Amino acid sequence: MPARIEDVATHAGASIKTVSRVLNGLPSVRPKLRARIEASIRALNYIPNPSARSLAGNRSYLIALLYDNPTAGSNYIMELIVGVLMACKNTPYHAVLHPFESSDDPVAAIDGFV
Repeated sequence: MPARIEDVATHAGASIKTVSRVLNGLPSVRPKLRARIEASIRALNYIPNPSARSLAGNRSYLIALLYDNPTAGSNYIMELIVGVLMACKNTPYHAVLHPFESSDDPVAAIDGFV
């Protein structure tokens, strides 16, 4: 079972809020405590849950790729998609493919999708 923020807090002897401050890069944490929390993050191999982060921070961490014909342009589109997927690996971001008609409003399509 993956480590949770609560596990990091317990391991480091800190509060969940302080662990959150460290994860978000906020400066209001004493250097020794920050180092202890960072060591606990590494020791437990903690990876923040992107779904929980998006709920707490009003961010979706989604990258929408809209397409009208993914086979057009030979390998370029497929290489682009693979590149975006690889760039998202080991980050909180997720790439999502979504069909799109060229006559559609792109802003409405993205807003309705997310």
